[in-house]
Amino acid sequence: MSELKNPSYRQIFDAMRLLTPVETVFEKRRIGSAHDGGYVVLDTELAGRHLLSCGVGQNCDFELAFAELGGTVAMFDHSVAGPPIEHPGFRFFGTKVSGSASLREITLDGCLSVSDFPSQSGLILKVDIEGDEYSAFSVASDSFLSSFDQVVVEFHGLAALGERTFFDRWVAAISRITDRFHVVHVHANNHSVITLAGGVLVSGYGIFGGLIVADVLEVTFLRKDLSTAKPNKSIYPTRHDSPNNPSVPDHMLVFPPFMPVGRDLKEVSELLRESEN
Repeated sequence: MSELKNPSYRQIFDAMRLLTPVETVFEKRRIGSAHDGGYVVLDTELAGRHLLSCGVGQNCDFELAFAELGGTVAMFDHSVAGPPIEHPGFRFFGTKVSGSASLREITLDGCLSVSDFPSQSGLILKVDIEGDEYSAFSVASDSFLSSFDQVVVEFHGLAALGERTFFDRWVAAISRITDRFHVVHVHANNHSVITLAGGVLVSGYGIFGGLIVADVLEVTFLRKDLSTAKPNKSIYPTRHDSPNNPSVPDHMLVFPPFMPVGRDLKEVSELLRESEN
């Protein structure tokens, strides 16, 4: 059997279009740390909202903010013994989140089931599980996804979109989300790089060809029935964003599909100038 061909530039471009951001009726708000541990969400009456957080690590400022707002926070992370700080609203499970269920692993549906939230609707989901997000979302049920108003995901390894196996996994996972959710905010994690997907690495010179991608991308989604959507007018990062690594500048997402719609290059230049102030 012949090997499947790697995706073409057009296929990579069309796949990235799934992450085209839109404007909604809601204002944006940063929750958590100024750098790593903080994310931009929509201000959809967040007080009392319950949070399912997959991937905690050494920073739970995002989770703490929801607990302080009166919500229950269920956290899943196999890589740490527990959250770095305690709060009465926290529930911690030391289990790995992935696309399979076993003694040591749990699916997203399984996480929701054992979290035992007082309500199974209007929830917030955060997923930062170092590449396992693709298998996890690929098997997430419709009922699971319908339980959440907003979903925040850190997607890893986009530089590999030029490789067929990763490309197929990525499209399957992203499509599961974007079938039901608008992309409402994007931010590139500057602990990683802006690079080219689908290019050819030439020893001693670098990558030739390919399409520009952020290797690690933080994306906020809003369920489509909660707001109408208008074309994006923002330059990313916005005033709500902050570099994950404060020692180096943030990544500017001035390439498709993140560019503002209907603005000429002079307007984009002015927006870039304003973002530097």
